[in-house]
Amino acid sequence: MWRDLRDRRGEAQALLGVGYNYSGLGDDLKAIEYYDDALGLWQAVNDRRGQALTLHAQGFSYSNLGEKQKTLDLFHRARELTEPMGDDAASARLLNSLGRVYREMYQYQEALEYYKVALRLYQGVDFRNAEGDCLFNICRCYFLLGDAGQAEDYCARALAVYRSPSDPEGTSFALRELGRIHASLGRQETALTDYQQALLLNRETKNRRVEAYTLNDIGRLYQTLGEKERALGYFEKALPINRETANPIGESVTRYQHGTCDERSG
Repeated sequence: MWRDLRDRRGEAQALLGVGYNYSGLGDDLKAIEYYDDALGLWQAVNDRRGQALTLHAQGFSYSNLGEKQKTLDLFHRARELTEPMGDDAASARLLNSLGRVYREMYQYQEALEYYKVALRLYQGVDFRNAEGDCLFNICRCYFLLGDAGQAEDYCARALAVYRSPSDPEGTSFALRELGRIHASLGRQETALTDYQQALLLNRETKNRRVEAYTLNDIGRLYQTLGEKERALGYFEKALPINRETANPIGESVTRYQHGTCDERSG
């Protein structure tokens, strides 16, 4: 239809939408074909915003295919187009995406640099949920760098942000992460409280897959405390939920933990 109307912008938007759909279905190679076609049309009408959106989408598809350097190149091109527009929210999304790729490449210091700039922009435009996610990402990087103190600080800040607009899913993720941090600092009772609070939220929101992960977290904590029977009880609660939610990775992790706990008990 758009071709019949000779509406290049409309055609580019439609192609971009088809690309999103293919990516959502897991066919990123097909998605990239549509993104390429959309990008050519955006360039023909000199639409910088459309180009940046498409480059960002392409980057995610290449990331899904494991081509991280290509992803970085596309995100940087999108950033160059976005920054002159003065759209802080769009710039923050790109910076957050760059941070994510660097984190996936185990370049945590570089990831932190991008996340912290994104955080300042999100705070400036008052995007509370995105601010919480960015704080959480910074927390993860510090924890992976072995700095549990900084990780705890940023995770506590993320938790406060998630709670202020009442985001139960974000709150449960932050509580689970705090549990890991507190456990690593030897504060096992505090970690257990974090996990139990997260578990209540998982059940309130009926997020069964994450509930199984939280049960597994609690089981591992009891295992490190030497309370094998209690640990086994939590692993045994997690296993049927993993099957119910068709989560083979979660099931294999729980089976492994259950096995190691059983061996030590024997």
